[in-house]
Amino acid sequence: MAGFDVTDALSQIISLRGLDREFVVETLKESILAGVRKKYGKAENLEVDVDESTGEITVKRTRKVVEEVEDEDLELDLEKAKSLGYDGEMGGELVETIPLEEFGRSAIMVAKQIMFQRVREAEREKVYVGFSERIGEIVTGTVQQVDKRGVIVNLGRTEAIMPLREQIYTERTRQGQTIRAYILDVRRTSKGPQVILSRTHPDFLKRLFQFEVPEVYEGVVQIKSVAREPGDRSKIAVYSKDDKIDPVGACVGVKGSRVQAVVRELNGEKIDVVQWSSDMSLFVGRSLSPAKVLKCVLSERGGSARVVIVDDQYSLAIGRGGQNARLAAKLTGLKIDILSESQYREQLDRDKESLAMLGKTRGVSAKMIDRLILAGFSSAADIAKSTEKEITSIKGIGKKTAAKILEDAQEIDEEMKRKAEETARKEAEARLAERKAALEAKEQEEEEKKRAEEVEQAEETEEEEEEQEEEEVEKEQKEEGTEETEEVEEEESPGTAEENEVKSEEEKPIETGETSEEKPVESGE
Repeated sequence: MAGFDVTDALSQIISLRGLDREFVVETLKESILAGVRKKYGKAENLEVDVDESTGEITVKRTRKVVEEVEDEDLELDLEKAKSLGYDGEMGGELVETIPLEEFGRSAIMVAKQIMFQRVREAEREKVYVGFSERIGEIVTGTVQQVDKRGVIVNLGRTEAIMPLREQIYTERTRQGQTIRAYILDVRRTSKGPQVILSRTHPDFLKRLFQFEVPEVYEGVVQIKSVAREPGDRSKIAVYSKDDKIDPVGACVGVKGSRVQAVVRELNGEKIDVVQWSSDMSLFVGRSLSPAKVLKCVLSERGGSARVVIVDDQYSLAIGRGGQNARLAAKLTGLKIDILSESQYREQLDRDKESLAMLGKTRGVSAKMIDRLILAGFSSAADIAKSTEKEITSIKGIGKKTAAKILEDAQEIDEEMKRKAEETARKEAEARLAERKAALEAKEQEEEEKKRAEEVEQAEETEEEEEEQEEEEVEKEQKEEGTEETEEVEEEESPGTAEENEVKSEEEKPIETGETSEEKPVESGE
């Protein structure tokens, strides 16, 4: 191999693969050494040297000069050593240069394969490390292929996959399309590093706002939490330590320009931007926007909240298919129980009734009930869900009393549930009856309408038939009148001819003797 060929090849590998020069040279040495080993078996006494300036490759073998040779790969006798140009003494070492041609084609092919394999492994490792450090960032690539497994995206240095579960269901990607996605994970596989992309991850939405909103990128406005149902709707909670900055207004932009840029990137996904607050009652109320919250009661034990909504905005707070309520729960991290104003009043009445029933049982005084209420237990159901340890932690209630309170509360809770189920069943039956009556009324109305249409159609048909009969009668009468006129004209036409003849004869001049008298008298004068 010519020196300049080696130098050019090394330079190409370094530039195309983006690898370190020192690493590539060492890899070349190791590859040649592995090929040499194919002929000589051992590589303990072999050394490969690559001159980077000239590209010359030198293979050297060192063998010890001994009296009795036990291993020809490592030793040789003095006579053979002298024939190879050795001028030293016994026990010395002979360093000989071996031409590459001596190793044969197979050894060189082995060296070449090992070189390519090591370079490929190094390149894969570099890609893996490079993308592992970028997990959580957004990358831009070109869609290379779309199949059942997902979307294959070309990122330049490697290919990434976006599985079906990480795709927005409303989007339709096509080959050659430029796409932005979130680096979710990087995995090692037998075929090299596998980059996993996502467009459904909540952090993808957060990163998009960092791109579009300078205040978010600079950290002036913080995105505290994100809740997404990809392709449909999302909610983000934003906050700023600077009182002069409106975090919601900064994210929305002038006439919604900033948030609309994100919406377009997400293929029309609706985004609600709400202001975060350390006051959880206020934050829960904001998270349910656009519905207005009348009251928000947080559980003393944490993890849940009860929200009261105006009756006519109850469906707005729940959202289509419960979507608004689900997103609010994800955004706040709380279990949210949403009640309409009327439902809340009914619930309060039931809670009071259950506590009143508990107060009537033996061993549970009114003072104990007051202590339970102060401890955060608003109903027998709350007490039934608690433990004996929680109740005994209340001052003035012992272990035996706590056990009785728990037992009575569970019985009352079961009874209240039965009553609620019975009420719900009756209400459902009433609604069903109303729906049935409305359906029957609608069917009857449709039937009457159908009958009226049939009667109207019959009348129209009858009128058309009458009009048609009248037209036929008029036509017949007209035809009969025409025939009579023609007959009369035929009968009168001969008599008229005779009269004409007589008339013509009468009009002829009659020749008489007086004719000469009528002639003018010629005067002699």
